[in-house]
Amino acid sequence: RGIIEEDVIDMNPENLWGSNPNENFFRKTVHLMHAPKTAYARIYVDTGYELFINGRYVARVDEWCNTRDYNVRLFLNAGENLIAVHALNHGGHRGLAFELVVDGESVLATDGAWKTAPHEEWGWMLNDFNDSAWAQATVLDMSAAGSPQWWTKPGSDPERIVPTLDCSQFFLGDIPKTCASPYWTARPDGWKPDPAVTKLIGEDYAAFAQAAHLPAIHKYQALLQNTAEALEDGRVLIRETQRYTGPSFIVDMGGETVGFFRMKLESAKALSYRLYYGETLDEAMSEPSRDQDLNKMLREEYRVFGGVQEVESRMRVAFRYVRVEFYDAAAPVTASDFAVRTTLYPVSRRGYFACDDADLTKVWQMGERTQHFCMQEYYLDAPKRDRFMWTGDTRMQALVNYYTFADTKLFEFCWDELARTQYPSGGISSAYGEGCSMLWDYTAWYVIAYYDEYMYSGCADFALKNINSIEKCVDYLMSLADESGLINVPKNPLGRLWMVVLNTFVGYDPFLNELYLRCLKAASLFVGMVSEERAARYRLAAGKVEPKVNALLADDAMVRHFDVTPHTTLQYELAEMALNDGKIDDMLARIRKYWVCMISSGSDCLHEGTSSTGKLNRIDAHNTDHPGFGSYCHAWTAAATVLLPMGVAGIRPVEPGFKRVRIAPKMGDLKAVRCVVPAPQGEIAVRIENGEIAYHLPAGVEGELVLEDRTLRISGDGCEKL
Repeated sequence: RGIIEEDVIDMNPENLWGSNPNENFFRKTVHLMHAPKTAYARIYVDTGYELFINGRYVARVDEWCNTRDYNVRLFLNAGENLIAVHALNHGGHRGLAFELVVDGESVLATDGAWKTAPHEEWGWMLNDFNDSAWAQATVLDMSAAGSPQWWTKPGSDPERIVPTLDCSQFFLGDIPKTCASPYWTARPDGWKPDPAVTKLIGEDYAAFAQAAHLPAIHKYQALLQNTAEALEDGRVLIRETQRYTGPSFIVDMGGETVGFFRMKLESAKALSYRLYYGETLDEAMSEPSRDQDLNKMLREEYRVFGGVQEVESRMRVAFRYVRVEFYDAAAPVTASDFAVRTTLYPVSRRGYFACDDADLTKVWQMGERTQHFCMQEYYLDAPKRDRFMWTGDTRMQALVNYYTFADTKLFEFCWDELARTQYPSGGISSAYGEGCSMLWDYTAWYVIAYYDEYMYSGCADFALKNINSIEKCVDYLMSLADESGLINVPKNPLGRLWMVVLNTFVGYDPFLNELYLRCLKAASLFVGMVSEERAARYRLAAGKVEPKVNALLADDAMVRHFDVTPHTTLQYELAEMALNDGKIDDMLARIRKYWVCMISSGSDCLHEGTSSTGKLNRIDAHNTDHPGFGSYCHAWTAAATVLLPMGVAGIRPVEPGFKRVRIAPKMGDLKAVRCVVPAPQGEIAVRIENGEIAYHLPAGVEGELVLEDRTLRISGDGCEKL
């Protein structure tokens, strides 16, 4: 390939090293005036490296010939940017060379101003780490080895650029993975509980709202199944290991956590260790098959050099238990200071629900916690498995979010990404990514989620921005309808109905057609804001379909078919159907049967599936059953966290943006309820006890209070007899 003048470098990266012959850790910041339009990093380390930018893992390579150009635009931002490198050397020559080119200009290269340390320290790759005690790097004389290190600009050869994949952040390797999620830029909003709401609901609400789900550094609770030697102060001594196996112990975090596992290691010589993660004790004690992706989710291996190392896992995982197994250690090892650097999307805990049924209160709290744990770069169905954004799951997660955290930015990012990968037919992938399966009900939920956000926020701008995507999606569903106007689900020749993942109906499925009707109504609403002429056909189709859907729903075939399914999304649909029919006792009975049973497992989060038997195995006990590697923190199961405020407290928007709210409590067998629902204008609060209902509406919100014998217009603060 020829070299043209503008490709030639204007900075000469020097080769650096530190005091440790085996490995060194390097840091350097660079200030950018603007977020880059293009950015390429070139790195070479003899014989390997881990590269981080702004605390985010970019890539790992461990081979002699490892010069790489990376597209790192999405990792950089305006202002200070941190480059951090773990440089490895397995013998012979050594040295680190690095250069960063932004918008065609070389802005950073390795030189003697870089900071270095000989051993890993917790948080060394993070922007706020204090490196004032670190030494200056040593510049190596490479004249005998050939210099300069390179003589073209990083990114000058398109065929050599390693791209950045905007997909799951969890599986790490030598290809960068990141995305433009608000996760990276969101900061705590400084929200504090309204004193008027605290006065109405009580100090328990204020304490709940201001307590973090997880501390920034989550300390461990106990050590279990220890086959090593326990020392004082929580330290563990590993005297000797085999080549491939050795002593192990299980660290119990005391509850679900998500983030990067940390521990301190002391050894005179190099050692290896494995981490086995689990949400149950059995998972941590088991080993998944190595020929499955699940193995990558639950297992990591590391090799570290001797000395004192404050090591941190490179893969983020959700777990309660982690089994630490040492092997191939040539000297005794002491392990201590077990903790997790936690990661959660920064939101305020603005919603609240408590009642005189402690189990229902617990279910609501577990759902709120589960929801938050699943908010990372995307809405993930689960932060342990599958660590993926599924369309149907995300619709439910966004709805739960409005009743708990009131954030819309993460949802809008996720839905922009789905619109970008929409099929030519108009269908939407069941999960984020091109080539994923397409499920009819997930396609419908994609449209319904726009309506949910509009009713919460009162702003149609986001839906109108994606109006073409909405129309294509609804047109695709309309193409599936027959002359009756309904979708007639065919029998799948493969034997399993993959067109509607949550249903096994063949024919006029009431569940799918009810979703289809909601899509037609949403399309007529949004398209009508742009063109009445285009909206007319959606209104016409909805008018034709609605009486037929109502007839399908009037039959209890759906209830009979799914009454005992452990699938919590279907149980949500059945519970919501009971709520809409005014059957609050049926709704509560379903929640008690299919959600409350999860409390028996000992988990503080809600599982992917439930049980019709009313009891689950304890997660903190060794069971004889195969662990199954299921998901014990799964966001769509948080559906009950929406049902209780909507049903029992009866809080729902009548007009978009909660400009007008209906409070229609239906207590069933409950005697006392305290509930807070965040609205764009502030918190809506309701307290029901001793035969009275007291309420608080923020300024700008008008309400109607629906009691058994009357309907009242309300605003501000008030109290009424039930």
